[in-house]
Amino acid sequence: MIKEERGMEMAISTLILIVLGVLILTALVLAFTGSFERFWNMIKGYSGNDIDNLNKLCQTQCNLDNSDSFCCENKKLGKEFVTCDDNRLDIDCDIECKSVCGINVT
Repeated sequence: MIKEERGMEMAISTLILIVLGVLILTALVLAFTGSFERFWNMIKGYSGNDIDNLNKLCQTQCNLDNSDSFCCENKKLGKEFVTCDDNRLDIDCDIECKSVCGINVT
């Protein structure tokens, strides 16, 4: 007797499609609720590249002479927020941030 195996193949392919559909649906829900970044950071963790990426961003803002973004915008570094003027970033820039944001920084 020859066994018919088409039913088993159809069940496996259906199961694979259901699993892929659930994964895609989960990703869409995370993206639309704004939780995707938090979920992604939980999976990948904070790496040493965070400070490198922030250095590149701040250096670009300096090169473009974008003093408002360089001095006033808070950027996320790990679990804290810093500006490009932070001494820990060691950015070589000629922008003076003392009175750019409307407050005098001493």
